[in-house]
Amino acid sequence: MNRKIYIFLFFILSTHLTSKPIFFLESLNSSRFPSIDIELRENFNHPLSPSNLVLAEEMDGIRTIPADLEVRREKGIDPIQLVVSVQPTDSKAINQWTTDLVISLSTLLDNQDKFSVHIQEERRFLYQIHQTTKSLQSGFILPSVDSYSNTLETISILLDKLSISGKKSPFLVVIIHSKSIPDKIKIVELTKKARRMGIPIHILGFPSDENRKIAEYSDGKFYSLKEKDSTQKLFSDIKQYKMPPYKISYTSKNKVGFFDEKIISVDLGIMNVQNINSEYDLSWSSRIENSIRDPYVFLPVAIFIFMLCLSALYLLPRMRYPKFTKTKEKLEELNTNIFDESKAYEQMYGRKGEGDVSSHYINEDIDLPKIENQIRFPLAGEKYQKAVLIQKSGPNPGKQFTIFGSETILGKSETADFVIWDNSLNNTHAKIVNLQDHFILYDLLSDSGVFLNGKKLLRPKVLYDFDEIKIGKTLLIFRGK
Repeated sequence: MNRKIYIFLFFILSTHLTSKPIFFLESLNSSRFPSIDIELRENFNHPLSPSNLVLAEEMDGIRTIPADLEVRREKGIDPIQLVVSVQPTDSKAINQWTTDLVISLSTLLDNQDKFSVHIQEERRFLYQIHQTTKSLQSGFILPSVDSYSNTLETISILLDKLSISGKKSPFLVVIIHSKSIPDKIKIVELTKKARRMGIPIHILGFPSDENRKIAEYSDGKFYSLKEKDSTQKLFSDIKQYKMPPYKISYTSKNKVGFFDEKIISVDLGIMNVQNINSEYDLSWSSRIENSIRDPYVFLPVAIFIFMLCLSALYLLPRMRYPKFTKTKEKLEELNTNIFDESKAYEQMYGRKGEGDVSSHYINEDIDLPKIENQIRFPLAGEKYQKAVLIQKSGPNPGKQFTIFGSETILGKSETADFVIWDNSLNNTHAKIVNLQDHFILYDLLSDSGVFLNGKKLLRPKVLYDFDEIKIGKTLLIFRGK
């Protein structure tokens, strides 16, 4: 009688120790301490609520139990990666049944999901990724295979090819039709790799010790081919796997200063199902790191710093040189074109000389009193209310042109203000600018140059009445009134 009791107790204890985990811990977020958020992924269908949860924290040997435990699940579905490993046989009927099953599994997925099919062959590795129902219906064919020797080795190679995208690991289904597995000595090695990678192996096959051990040791599930509703259970678990994770929120009762170094362990018990243990670090460095990772904290801080930098770039130059900035703006309003062209002259002919029009305008090494004097005092030279250009020699002697507006372009182009039919001219050869009733002559970097009263123009010059301007083969007389 006692022996039967011992056997019964051993059976109960072994069942509890080897039970498959229903939930997996996806994340534990302590960035908003004392508010703690936990995400649990549901591997198999099991309801979760505060009534079947027990949560306790331990710090410095003292255990506390939060009173505001909250469990919720977001609506919608999460994308998954479904991988089916198929064992072909020498039976056309079984191969056709397997083909129809694979196509039916593909119909459970959406456009965001990934579906891949692996065919167990020993001579080559057949792995078809990104499959759809349409592509499988048109081109999925299983070869005829009558014997196996390295079934587990081919599955191990498949695990090496899988990658975990996001938080969820691939949902791996292995279909095995053989009654036994020849290389069963590799079960422990294979299942250790699967557990290390966090990829449970779900077996759909005949009830055998090998198939059950593969599923059990890798935290997967076994679906028996002898049960009529086995495929329906498989379909239901895949749909359940697409559900979003459970989110558990609570407020920690532990009091921790910002510069304290504490490690708090979390024990989460799901009654009669599973215990999950974890911990989180509350050092000041980890709390800053978690705050940076938290989008609700990082984004507002980043936007504030960005706006602060923009404000500094705008205000600092004006705070440091307010008088210079104001004076520069006045000079630019006075005549932007002359400022730009004086730079072009300086690049072409060297530094500005005294007495030039360009010397009245701003440069980088000018001092503030001199700038203010330039604004206060007008340009030197005669002022004219209006001016006329008279063509003395060239294509049309005697032709006159009245200068009006702030700028007059001279050249052979039809777009010039004063068109001169002289092939020795550039399209835009020279120009005359009216600034404060002073008429200033510019050379627009022409090929043959501009001559004023017989001398080549090297700087912009103020024009006087009866000045002679020679451009190309044309001689012009400037008359100011």
